[in-house]
Amino acid sequence: MAPRLAGDFSAGMAPRVAELKSEAVSTMAKPWEHPFTVAVVVATMAGVGAVVLRMLHGWRRGQVFEYGSTDILSMTKAAAKAFHGVEKKGSQGASRKRHKMLIPKEKTSLIPEVLEDLEEWGGTTAPDSVAPEQELDVRAKALAAVGAPPFKRFLKDRGAGELLRGRCEVLQLNTGLYCNQACTHCHVESSPLRSEMMSDEVVERCLYLLKNSPHVKVLDLTGGAPELQSGFRRLVEGAAAIRDSERPELRILDRCNLTVLLEPGQEELPAFLRKNRVDIVASLPSYDADQTDRQRGRRVFERSIQGLQLLNDQGYGKVTCPMDFDVPLPDGHLSTMHLKSVANFLEPKVQDKWWTTEHVEQYWTDDDAANAKFRIGKSKIAGCGVLATKPIKKGEQVGIVWVKDPLSYGGGRFADLIPRHFTPWFGRAVNHCKGHANSGLVEAPGGAVWTVAKRDIAAGEEVTGDYGEAAHDFPKLVEDAPASWTCPFKN
Repeated sequence: MAPRLAGDFSAGMAPRVAELKSEAVSTMAKPWEHPFTVAVVVATMAGVGAVVLRMLHGWRRGQVFEYGSTDILSMTKAAAKAFHGVEKKGSQGASRKRHKMLIPKEKTSLIPEVLEDLEEWGGTTAPDSVAPEQELDVRAKALAAVGAPPFKRFLKDRGAGELLRGRCEVLQLNTGLYCNQACTHCHVESSPLRSEMMSDEVVERCLYLLKNSPHVKVLDLTGGAPELQSGFRRLVEGAAAIRDSERPELRILDRCNLTVLLEPGQEELPAFLRKNRVDIVASLPSYDADQTDRQRGRRVFERSIQGLQLLNDQGYGKVTCPMDFDVPLPDGHLSTMHLKSVANFLEPKVQDKWWTTEHVEQYWTDDDAANAKFRIGKSKIAGCGVLATKPIKKGEQVGIVWVKDPLSYGGGRFADLIPRHFTPWFGRAVNHCKGHANSGLVEAPGGAVWTVAKRDIAAGEEVTGDYGEAAHDFPKLVEDAPASWTCPFKN
């Protein structure tokens, strides 16, 4: 059932106006013969009409919006009261304090204001909106009006040939059209008035297809606001179970409008997304609040920022230390191998795709991992760093910083111009400490460059290097650090 405005008065206005007109006409035998009478009657009608409209407007502002069930499985006691005006049996227990800390003081829904906007727009999300069944034809005519040919003809005219279907690697599901916003640019006309929603049967069928389609790498959930659809949590939990049991490379995406995180009944949503390792895809049309609100609705910008803060509280958008590197197979598919690495290597995407299982195993064995002299941890210099796990003697090798690309061996005098591959588990994590570094670089006979301790390094101490010294020793491969980079350590 789609949400509606309780006690809608719009249908009742027309009879009242018609009744006023009827009474006015009945008092006049020949109104065109009495212009003064006409003026009085018109003025009276206008005055009475204005009073009636003011009364109705004041009554409307005092009303609450009645929501049809959105079938949100996690609906809390507070949400049940806000959505349905009734108390829900049960207790939130200890989680209530956590909710109070995370959710802003204003716990109201965005939907009432969206419904007011929709009423002003005539029940649509944009003045030029059309019914879904008419959209294709209307869009085609609009393109033809500006001389744009159909897409297939466009490709043919340019000799691109016919598009061929490839293997499906992304399963995108539009879970429903119900949404707590009504954006003017929404291409599926989602809003609180839309009731279309994926059924439980379709949800289970989609999970069955996902489980039996090992080539699918991404489950992409969209809407509407996908989180408000009844099957959203089942889809996420089902996909997470497939990922964790048999498909570690499977990625779950949630296309989130951010304001949904503040809706009554969604207090646990940020933690749910984090627990199931769901990646969030979100955007704002502008950094300007007014422009965003004109396009997406009143107070959307403010609430979107609050939504981002809730995600930050769960660890989204924050660099963790260390980060997990899912090492790919040589063919690009993910393996079961994982390495600890840093944002310098992994953000905003993997910086060196040469590091596959084949090359990692060549330079980083299980014995190396078991007997490692270091680990990646929080640095006092910046972000992550390399910390000694055991005492390291002066002159002792610590870890490989980079290795040569096989192409460089046949590069002749241009060999040094071929980039080296910095190790994601060590070389990318060593921090700069100008003038006070406790390690330096030494090239081994095979071309790999190691960090070697300049002095004894105690367990727990950070292993540091001097980028200036490295730039001097390997001028074509390393750049000096900016002068502003400082180090708190002294020899």
